[in-house]
Amino acid sequence: MASQISVVRHEVERGLNGEVVEHRLCKPMTADARGAAITTAEIDGQIWETTISVATTWSK
Repeated sequence: MASQISVVRHEVERGLNGEVVEHRLCKPMTADARGAAITTAEIDGQIWETTISVATTWSK
């Protein structure tokens, strides 16, 4: 994942003007799975008062 590449992490920190989560704590695949589970639960009506945002250039 791009977030694990040190140059990418440095540029994100620079752009956000702060430190990002330590790389050992950042698990992109787990984050994707959790996001998918939360989205599914929201769509099924199991949870409410959530906002789903798509943050990718691949979204339509």
